Amino acid sequence: MKIGVPNLNIQVQNVNVEVLNRKVAVLNLSVPVFNLDVPTLSLKISVLSRKVEVLNVNVGVLNRKAEAPSVSVEALKENVLAFYTNRHAQHRKPQRGERLLFDVAFAEEAYDLAGI
Repeated sequence: MKIGVPNLNIQVQNVNVEVLNRKVAVLNLSVPVFNLDVPTLSLKISVLSRKVEVLNVNVGVLNRKAEAPSVSVEALKENVLAFYTNRHAQHRKPQRGERLLFDVAFAEEAYDLAGI
């Protein structure tokens, strides 16, 4: 009886070793799958970098468009100044040298009212 029990124990240990070997084989099969994902990750990072470059180009274009209206605002200010200067020149007879100063002050007040 005593001799038979150790033999059974040895067989059980052998079965455990075989199962362990199978798990190691499965683990080894998983490693190449992980290695295949790395180039895919690199491609995704490359695509993301290109999207960021396109975004930067779009932001650059947007910045250029944002710069353009500043010229228009300056032109608008000049037009407002000219309009009010001419308008007040028609309705008022200022003293000599007074007209330009009065009209510029009035035009600046008009800028504030217009929110320019």
